Amino acid sequence: MLALDKEDEELSVELAKLQLEDARQRLQRYESAAPSGAVSTSEVDQARNALSVAQIELAQAELAYTRRMLLAPFDGVIGIPQVDPGDRVTESTAIATLDDLSNLLVDFKIPEAYAYAIDKGQEVEAQTWALPGMDFTGTVTSLGSQIDEETRTLQVRARLPNEQGQLRTGMSFVMELPLSGELYPAVPAVAVQWDREAAYVWRVRDGQAERQTVEVVKRSEGWALLSAQLTGDDRVVVEGMQSLREGMPVEVRQRQNNTADLTNPETAGNQNDG
Repeated sequence: MLALDKEDEELSVELAKLQLEDARQRLQRYESAAPSGAVSTSEVDQARNALSVAQIELAQAELAYTRRMLLAPFDGVIGIPQVDPGDRVTESTAIATLDDLSNLLVDFKIPEAYAYAIDKGQEVEAQTWALPGMDFTGTVTSLGSQIDEETRTLQVRARLPNEQGQLRTGMSFVMELPLSGELYPAVPAVAVQWDREAAYVWRVRDGQAERQTVEVVKRSEGWALLSAQLTGDDRVVVEGMQSLREGMPVEVRQRQNNTADLTNPETAGNQNDG
């Protein structure tokens, strides 16, 4: 707790207590004397009002006294004080920082294209360069109501539990959201061929090779996401494509463990770009 100079307020409280006690004793004397007619009813009423005024003045003095003490509005960790004993401060003076480190609120932005896919309560993963190799799991607590016109992004706020106190206010984070993008057919990257016209793959249709024009959307870990007229049931050739021609017979072979042989056509799966 920090306290401002409060000697004047302490004296005001003591004075208000004395005035209150004096008003209480006067009222008691008047009430005792009223039945004998020594004190009029109006004088008793005035003494009663004086007691009420004294009670209010004491309450005001005590309030002024408590306002000289700076109490934290919540439990937390106080930073290095920015003032020294004897410094003059005002209501706008920064005295010290106070942080509740049990949870951290992290603000970040996501592209407009994914604004529809996020909601309050959704789980997020966070990493910080200050603690490499450590993952922190939190939840989305707030979403912006508008898309930023300049950046075309949506403001998002997430809460990260911090029971161990490892995280500090002001840290930078990399945030990961399990958002699903548009679904694309996925094939082994080696299946994609190029010529002067476009990229393509050899699809096996009714036991014959069929050239299918594709557009590579993304490459990742040996796979390619394609924009093409392919389905999850289609098979594409991943080896020996140079000798293939349109309509050439293709024999599909599989290993005994039901995994497609990479020297033969491979089933085209579906992955997303999220």
